[in-house]
Amino acid sequence: MFVGRRGRGFGYSPAMKSAAVCLIAAVTLTGCGSGSGASSDELDAAIDRIEELEEALVRIEEAEPASADSNGMVELTPAAVGAQFSDAVWMVETGACANYATGSGFAVSETIVVTNQHVVQDDMAPFLARRDGRRVAARVLDSSVELDVAVLSVEEPLDAHLEWVDLDTLREGDPVISLGYPAPFNEYAVSPGTLLSFIVEDGRRIGVVSDESSDYGSSGGPLLTADGHIIGVVTEFVDAELSGQTNGQSYTYDRLGDFIEQAKQAEPKAALTCDGFEYGTNEIADSLWDLCADERYWACDSLYDLDQYLPVGGEYSDFGATCGDRVETDRYCVEEFGTMNPLQYGDDPFLDDLHDACLGADGDACDTLWMATVGFEDAAYFDVAATCGGTEEFDVVWCGDIVPELTGDP
Repeated sequence: MFVGRRGRGFGYSPAMKSAAVCLIAAVTLTGCGSGSGASSDELDAAIDRIEELEEALVRIEEAEPASADSNGMVELTPAAVGAQFSDAVWMVETGACANYATGSGFAVSETIVVTNQHVVQDDMAPFLARRDGRRVAARVLDSSVELDVAVLSVEEPLDAHLEWVDLDTLREGDPVISLGYPAPFNEYAVSPGTLLSFIVEDGRRIGVVSDESSDYGSSGGPLLTADGHIIGVVTEFVDAELSGQTNGQSYTYDRLGDFIEQAKQAEPKAALTCDGFEYGTNEIADSLWDLCADERYWACDSLYDLDQYLPVGGEYSDFGATCGDRVETDRYCVEEFGTMNPLQYGDDPFLDDLHDACLGADGDACDTLWMATVGFEDAAYFDVAATCGGTEEFDVVWCGDIVPELTGDP
């Protein structure tokens, strides 16, 4: 880290300033205050150098220096901590079932990031984003509901990470700094506070209570010492009953360390869906999935919106939201890839086949065509589907059996 001396570190007393000025004059004039043997030009040059030195000393005195505490630990200002360690702190973005949410996390090595379990509980393959714009794909190695901690791995080496503090060096009243991406703006934030007390279990300091200002989205971020070491993972916020103040609870390596070290050796968890809907469980969704995979981007958008009409989600919504795993979550794929929605006969062969079958009294084809084109404005395809091939009033009944079977509503 940093090395510094006790006290103000680089402060200069008036006596020191006078001595320094005198030294410059002595070197220049061969004798402080005597001026012996100095010409007019030499005197002017000496005065200029003295003025420059005085200005430099003033700038040094006005600067806010690092200071060392009684343990010799170099304390940085909160702003310095936030600036120096920002590259090790990440926003954790989850999007399982097309439900976007964020939390915070921090790197403890080139390939390992720690966060809360509740941040990634619905998404085993989150993205990490940093304030400099870098984005990295991650996978959950393991997580614990009981400990509320998750360990993520990344394939791209990270260029900054944090180290854990020696808990025995901490005292009540020590300054602390929380780093993360809190709600509602999800921007990088530096929140200073004070270590109020320890949470002790079997003689171990398993957590700390502190009064920094944190909010939803800060969860999973690091609580740091004034020299940038990890005290714990920001996990809970508790309202004090009498004062109304919200205090944070962060859990330390003494509580989480064994799990974190074991998780580092695990294989990444499968990217499970949060609601059980996956490819092969819905005939209409499967057909849109296949078209989306074939770069028919209108089908990706229709697949994403399908949960408004059918009980689907999970893999289907994720696949549609990411344009067939081609982009980040929740994009309008036709716009993203510069294509157009098919509106009338001849625009898409798959829809043409459904159109023909619908006119031939195939009710399931009509309903599949309806699901595929319901989001398209002024689509002739949809007009055919909504009237069961011209045999029913507009958008009154389902034409076949497939939708009632999928919805369980005959």
